[in-house]
Amino acid sequence: MNKTAANFMKAGVIYALLGFIIGLAMAASHDFSLRSVHTHLNLIGWASMAIFAIYYQLVPQASRSALARVHFWLANIGLVFLTVSIALLSMQVRAAEPGAAAGSIASVGSLLLFAYIVFRTPSEVEQRR
Repeated sequence: MNKTAANFMKAGVIYALLGFIIGLAMAASHDFSLRSVHTHLNLIGWASMAIFAIYYQLVPQASRSALARVHFWLANIGLVFLTVSIALLSMQVRAAEPGAAAGSIASVGSLLLFAYIVFRTPSEVEQRR
């Protein structure tokens, strides 16, 4: 597996473990106040990061670009800010709202960057023409 794909997959597995542990803790305690954190970790953290990893493995020319490294860091920083801020907001810490906004913007920005990478990277079929 190439480095970019491996980094995304490793991050995704870490987020999946965190999301699953939070889910188990919520089920055991019957306190579901962190359900948004659980959901974001599993959807953005696990599912999206794994999809990014698969794409970068299947399209290695995309994984070698500097934009792929920016994408990795933007996606991870955005998710960390978002989930920590959501956790704080669930504990009524209103001062976390700017962090949630920044994390959301960074997460959307990382997806827009990924879309740009996908649409600008020619496939192997296009390169052979």
